[in-house]
Amino acid sequence: MSNTAQRLQNPAEILIWGRPVWKLNWQILSAFTNVCVRRLVLQRPKVPSWSFRYEATVEFTKALISGTITESDVDLLENGSAVEKHKVLQKMYELQQFVNSGGKPVLPGSTLQPCMVGGMAAEWIRPPEAHGRGRRRGADGCRAVLYLHGGAYIACGINTHRRLMSHVAVTSGLPVLAVEYRLMPAAVFDDILEDAVRAFRHLADECGFLPAEIALAGDSAGGHLALALALHLKETAGPAQTPGAIFGLSPWLDPAGDSPQSHASWEQFSEYDYIGGAPEAMRMTHIGLRGHKYASLLSRELVQEARGLCPILIQVGDHECLYGQAMELARMADDEELPNLHIQVYAEQVHVFHMFDEETPMARKALEEAGRFLRAPAAALTAMSSDTVKRRAERPRSVQILASD
Repeated sequence: MSNTAQRLQNPAEILIWGRPVWKLNWQILSAFTNVCVRRLVLQRPKVPSWSFRYEATVEFTKALISGTITESDVDLLENGSAVEKHKVLQKMYELQQFVNSGGKPVLPGSTLQPCMVGGMAAEWIRPPEAHGRGRRRGADGCRAVLYLHGGAYIACGINTHRRLMSHVAVTSGLPVLAVEYRLMPAAVFDDILEDAVRAFRHLADECGFLPAEIALAGDSAGGHLALALALHLKETAGPAQTPGAIFGLSPWLDPAGDSPQSHASWEQFSEYDYIGGAPEAMRMTHIGLRGHKYASLLSRELVQEARGLCPILIQVGDHECLYGQAMELARMADDEELPNLHIQVYAEQVHVFHMFDEETPMARKALEEAGRFLRAPAAALTAMSSDTVKRRAERPRSVQILASD
């Protein structure tokens, strides 16, 4: 009898998100109770601008992912016997299947077209026709978006990110291609990068888009992958084979954890940000990236290599654990006088706040900005940079602060 079948015979041992059902339910109930007490009894929201719904959703998400991967899982994967490693791999496979089994639907009017790309399950998400016709594309505008989902390279997929990708399609008026790239720990980063290259080449070779007509977009680990893919294409195929725009949503710029700023902002914002409850997941990712050239994008060499790439827009929240990484990149870009990078900081927002479009208006505002950028990258970047100069305080030139209305 399989382990799964045995657990089904004993409901107390059924695991969801790596924990017994009773424990997960208790963590979620505790999180919700804390929000109610904080807001309704003490009248002290965790962050003044957060609605009840936004705060509850962030706390619920934090409870959901906290403890999913344990320190023991990471240690066994790195140093355990073959049998112990297999058990961890099996646990991760089951977790990945469960996490990616559900998600929110696309926005009304958007259309879905499942397909296969280089042996990977994939999906085209197209905006309603009215949005496609009504969003004017600039002379340098992109014609398609390759979206690379986040999830620390160990979880998530098309299902979990379908609504977010639909938002990108609607605000930009462009079709979005999403692919199910391989995940760690069964895969290593070279495998994932290879999948991303195959998806990009599919758009260029099979769909007929020029490389400069393809935009790369990705959140968290997907943002890291989008940037790494562009750098890899420049190095291996030349500047003419690189994308026309890159949009990073809270990109994980330093998965290796080499930067002191990574640790400082993690400690500062883990109380607010839902990913603050998942440090072990980050450690598992480190194993699959160890020693890789792109394990951290926060190096002078890679920032210099970004010169000559397409316009790059990065959006982050100033209450997220990865905020310090974005600010370090901004300082490096200033030092290197990198003209093609712009970073928008959204006040009091958490990691990939774009996912919470029903909870915070800042998500919708950010996605509208992204749509404007994807339609005309160079012009949008110039306008954003001009606005930044007008309102600049003591911060890097490439950084723009956006507060709630």
